[in-house]
Amino acid sequence: MAVELKRIHHVAYRCKNAKETVEFYQRVLNMDFVLAIAEDEV
Repeated sequence: MAVELKRIHHVAYRCKNAKETVEFYQRVLNMDFVLAIAEDEV
């Protein structure tokens, strides 16, 4: 039985290159970029 995803509420990740990561999520997963919050510590 396959699960069909209709929506994802949010995604959080740490990465070396934020621009490349956003482009991947847009191109491969067809997700819209809405907001970025940059913090040195979580």
